[in-house]
Amino acid sequence: MKITDYLLGYSPPIWATFVAGVFSVITIFLSLFLIFEDLSSYKNPEAELESFKMEYANARLECNAADEIANILASEVIGLEEKALRLRSNELKLERQLENSQAKISSFKKPAANQHADQHPS
Repeated sequence: MKITDYLLGYSPPIWATFVAGVFSVITIFLSLFLIFEDLSSYKNPEAELESFKMEYANARLECNAADEIANILASEVIGLEEKALRLRSNELKLERQLENSQAKISSFKKPAANQHADQHPS
């Protein structure tokens, strides 16, 4: 038996046909309703254009405000980076001063140790 013969001889149950018909009618009704709803919004294009202009103006204001805040934050970050560089530079200077001081102290200790050894021979 060929599959085409089988498919041509097949008829779905009545309830399945009824359910499919109901869903088809609902789908067509909702589609038409949404199409007419969408078309009705174009009745007053001037008002819609004004609405878009207002939304665009508000978005521009928000973008400008965000740009200003970003610039302020960027300048604060730059200031903090400069401060961190100054602190690091001061830290390096203090480390060099500490090393120089330790070198001076150790150079004073050597003659003092030699003097002490000269005064107290074993």
